[in-house]
Amino acid sequence: MIDFAKPNNLEQLLGLYGQHLASQGRTDALIIDYLNPGRQLIQFLKEKGINEPKQVEKAHLLEFQTFLYEKRDLRRPSIVTYIKLIRFFFQYLVETGELADNLAKDIDVLPVPEIPQKQLAHFYTYEEIMRRYLGCKEQQVSYCYLNQVKKHLNGFIKFLIANEVGSVYTVTEGTLIKYREFLWEELVQMKDTALVVRSQIDRLQRVVFLFQYLHKEGILKDNPAQSLNWDSYYKEIIEKSKTLPDKPQGNNDLTELEEMGLKFCEYETSKGKRPNTIAMYKKGLQVFIHYMEGQGILNFAQVTRRHCMNYFNYISTYLGDRGNPASNCYKNHFINALKLFFAWLVRYEYLRIDPSEDLESFKEQKGLPHTCMNEREVEKLLEQPALSRDPLNIRDKALMEVLFSTGIRNNELCSLNIEDIDNQQGLIRIDHPKGGDDYQRVIPIGEEAIKYVELYLKEARPALENGDPKALFVSQNGHRLQNETVLNIVKKYAFQCGFRKKITPHSFRVTCATSMHRNGADILYVQKQLGHKRITSTERYTRLNPKDLKQIHKQCHPRERKFKEEKYN
Repeated sequence: MIDFAKPNNLEQLLGLYGQHLASQGRTDALIIDYLNPGRQLIQFLKEKGINEPKQVEKAHLLEFQTFLYEKRDLRRPSIVTYIKLIRFFFQYLVETGELADNLAKDIDVLPVPEIPQKQLAHFYTYEEIMRRYLGCKEQQVSYCYLNQVKKHLNGFIKFLIANEVGSVYTVTEGTLIKYREFLWEELVQMKDTALVVRSQIDRLQRVVFLFQYLHKEGILKDNPAQSLNWDSYYKEIIEKSKTLPDKPQGNNDLTELEEMGLKFCEYETSKGKRPNTIAMYKKGLQVFIHYMEGQGILNFAQVTRRHCMNYFNYISTYLGDRGNPASNCYKNHFINALKLFFAWLVRYEYLRIDPSEDLESFKEQKGLPHTCMNEREVEKLLEQPALSRDPLNIRDKALMEVLFSTGIRNNELCSLNIEDIDNQQGLIRIDHPKGGDDYQRVIPIGEEAIKYVELYLKEARPALENGDPKALFVSQNGHRLQNETVLNIVKKYAFQCGFRKKITPHSFRVTCATSMHRNGADILYVQKQLGHKRITSTERYTRLNPKDLKQIHKQCHPRERKFKEEKYN
């Protein structure tokens, strides 16, 4: 008789192996490294219909190595590590009686296969190469890893274009050496050495893997990265970073404008303004002070209305930190910070006249939100996390249910504590809303969302409990989630659903508002649910619901009336 209570498939046994490693006191990061080769082997065997350990043969392990070489583009040292860790897993299966012998004990590591010689006639542009390469990788790696690969390769392509290298066909060893020098000069001497050296290695490895792929696919006849000793270079920059001198301390002599700017930000902070608001004030004043110093003005009393007008013209073409043109909304934050700054100087008699009082704002385009989902898309996205033993999947399910049920902002979700949800009354308290503490609110949360929150608190949250005990949603290490983490979670599941539109946490907010209004909710109640200060902010979402206008159009438009008469006659 089969004992159904006893785990008998490879996936369940791998989970028990992870618990065994945890009982030995190994860290979470180390356990993930130990389990990763086993997970990939199990996925490989599952496609062949093999689910039990006794079905595995040595030939499968040799075939798995070929798969890693050809499909994963792994190097031989990585294959050696994979086989070593798989050997540990199989030894555990022997010790628990699942296997009679360790199949991986005497398995040989296969040499690197020769790359077939083939040449494609098509000339690939940078965009086509990125699309082809990322399309090949997207079935092999996670969304977050793929996003990191794309980011690093885009940086490499920008470097090539800046150095007038028109295509990958003209990249030489000298080009790659120049890129290595660029990374060292631009990054190591600008940031903390330990982090940047690791970042350099990651960026260079992505480039090396790209050229291996291009050579393997026949897009390039020769691999310019093949002859360069990369492992030696990685060790060299690690050692070289240890000998870097300490960064020189910045000059503490502040100009009068800088000193008053700091006082202004301290004053606004004491009034209870949010940290993000203070950060925007600082950014706006830094841009203004930098511009004025370029004009030779270091004293705020020297600033005139003409200077402010010239500054307005200057930021009209302002580029953001990423080199993209800033939006009018972003530039208006600069104008607002400047006007508040000078109003503060006049109020407390540092100045007699406000030179910025005539400054106008840039015209903002109040368009429709582009991230609304329909009911079918919402259901598909919410069903994407598999409710398995993985506590992170349960967390992600509860997280997205809360976002859609309440329509709260990303930062409001991250600020939630366990005590902020009243499961009995079906209410949720927002203690850190946009706009400051004066806009705290209590809003309803649906029963469906509460069900998954309770499941998360009962089964998943205790497994993540070693960081912030108050936070509702936490990371794998138990720390409170950050905005960017929630964004990546939502984007990951949207990517798995195959959505072409840009889906973010704000998409749930827009969809919640439009769905409520479409189903008969008064706009004032929608405003309270979303926590908008002004009704005009909520009206943007109602413009996405042209149901009444469509009904009038059908009744009154002559072509529609004629079509309706012909249809029923």
